[in-house]
Amino acid sequence: MSLPPPARLVGLDLTLTADELALAVECASFRCKEALSRLGANPNDYHERAWADRWSDHFIGATGEVAVARHLAKPWSPRQPYGRWDPDLPPDIEVRTRRDPRARLGIHPTDLLDRRFVLVVILSPTKPIIRSPELPTRVRIVGMTRGTAAVGHDEWWADPGGKGHPAWFVPQEELTPPRRPVEADAHGWVDP
Repeated sequence: MSLPPPARLVGLDLTLTADELALAVECASFRCKEALSRLGANPNDYHERAWADRWSDHFIGATGEVAVARHLAKPWSPRQPYGRWDPDLPPDIEVRTRRDPRARLGIHPTDLLDRRFVLVVILSPTKPIIRSPELPTRVRIVGMTRGTAAVGHDEWWADPGGKGHPAWFVPQEELTPPRRPVEADAHGWVDP
């Protein structure tokens, strides 16, 4: 699926600190280790992808979580529970981080749809982490929506990877942008 540029650029741009990036590195390593321990005797079944790519995916995800935690002034630990049903940020926030600044927010039918879903995009670098000498220090918190708000929008339903895992891909323009830190309430957003 080729994405057009968003109709309007929204969101809150952040530059992550070295300490925040170090937390994301620790988190990626921890999550890879946790995934291995769940696999038991056959670690080669780890999603049939290269370890460096899988670690990079965890790192990108953790980078977005760190950014949202900072924006909301919430504590975040790289070793928090990492189960299928645990939110990225308690009590109910799921963070989806993407490398493409034009990305849409993917919400799967198997997600807990009563949660809030936040889209974070990487502004630099744009290359995969393992091929770039630069860590993703600049991110944009684009916005959020409740999972239930995506349900029923047939125009958002797609399977861009063609792997039989369709989801709702919410356009950036449909997300509620984060409030600036000075204006932010306890949730960082006006709840849609």
